Amino acid sequence: ARCISLCPALGEQAPPGLKPGDLLHVVGGAPDGSMAYAVVATSGTNGNGVPACEGWVRGDQMQILSPEDLAQLQEVPRLSVKDVLKRTTLARAAEDWQDPEDEPSCLALRTGEMLQLSTVRGNWAFCWPLDAPNRRGWVPLAFVQIGDSSVGTLLPKEEQELSPSASAAVLDLVRQASTVATPPRRPPAWMGGFTAG
Repeated sequence: ARCISLCPALGEQAPPGLKPGDLLHVVGGAPDGSMAYAVVATSGTNGNGVPACEGWVRGDQMQILSPEDLAQLQEVPRLSVKDVLKRTTLARAAEDWQDPEDEPSCLALRTGEMLQLSTVRGNWAFCWPLDAPNRRGWVPLAFVQIGDSSVGTLLPKEEQELSPSASAAVLDLVRQASTVATPPRRPPAWMGGFTAG
């Protein structure tokens, strides 16, 4: 996105030093688009590799760039996956859930589904599945488990656990390792001298 105007009313919550024309990495926000959490792409870092300028921006302060606009830009610093994950809340659906009244603003959950949370209000979170970001809606927090925002969390749960055959293979390997002969003894230190030749 690109900043198109300033809103002094946001005060300390706004990115410090934000000015019209700055490019923004939008990493979160309100479901209705009225507010977005953004990192200013041109702000550099604070010396520790962390972007120096980030905060809340009103939706009417920025313009989302089209793919054509992005293609015309000179090289823009990108947030690393690690930096994006630091600003992302990930959760896993703990069990299936469907709103009993089929409320259109709610999102049906499937057990194990990875979700990105955008906003939390009371006991509800607005989120979407990582594998289907167009499916968005509100879910009760009681049905999700917040996870670490790391690459490891992005792995499907079944890939984090060994299959029965893989478990058996690891167990056999551990048993074999424990029956291997002890390493050879260290040879005694040589106490002799050198002969002149």
